[in-house]
Amino acid sequence: MAYGAENTAIGGRIAIAGAACILLGAAAVYGPLGLPRIEKNVLAEANARLEGVGADWAKLAVRGRTVTISGVAPDKTALAAATLRLAEGGGAIMRLNVVATVEPEEKPIVTEFPSLAPQLDAMASSPPVPAAPASEQTEPQTPSLTPTELARNCQTEIDHVVSDRLVTFARDSTSINASASSTLDEIAGKLRECGAVSVILEGHTDAFGSPAVNQRISELRARAAADYLEHQDIGTVILRAAGAGETAPLSVIQTGADARLNRRVDFIVDALPANSDIAAQHGETE
Repeated sequence: MAYGAENTAIGGRIAIAGAACILLGAAAVYGPLGLPRIEKNVLAEANARLEGVGADWAKLAVRGRTVTISGVAPDKTALAAATLRLAEGGGAIMRLNVVATVEPEEKPIVTEFPSLAPQLDAMASSPPVPAAPASEQTEPQTPSLTPTELARNCQTEIDHVVSDRLVTFARDSTSINASASSTLDEIAGKLRECGAVSVILEGHTDAFGSPAVNQRISELRARAAADYLEHQDIGTVILRAAGAGETAPLSVIQTGADARLNRRVDFIVDALPANSDIAAQHGETE
């Protein structure tokens, strides 16, 4: 579906000649392909947020716009301070994974035990205990993941796909093109392995056209991507479509490949409540 309004330039928003130097500087940050530079930008922002909170212990990793903090914090207060700083709203960071731990507060107590040699000698002289019949032997059970762990693992897999190829659209279009179709097919394969999670498909536009029209286009782009995935085998994943209009651009450059980064659909994975029907069917509990 085409919307000419998105292609209509609003003079007040385009003719800001004085901003040319800012746009050229942004091109150096994002580059023609955008995503590797975006991850560097996300990492730089995360490091900047941790300055001044004594987080030298923290190790940061970035995939897409997801930041993972690991390492061993000196105490719970230090871990909480670093986590809260990274979780502040706004900026380039979309999601935060915390896998950091805290140093034990007390040293382990070493206890001396009496010699076990007499007991071992007695056990060696005893007749062997017969093995249990095969029918009574049980296989070790694989522990089930919590809904939060399922969502975190699923988000990592999808971020890995879209870090190389975003689901993008031509200007004025809400149709799934060949490139987007290929990316969605790969995402569908990842979703099949995610288990019971909820995925929000969030549509976006560039800054051409009115905000109201762009909001509607972003919603239709998200719905088109969701409809495509719903015709694939995605297991028990629940899809929801939403639009963000022009409010969350990946690039401030509104021409060429940079503007195409803004005409996209993002994928945000959420955990299902532990008491939901689907989660209960899979034995997933917090």
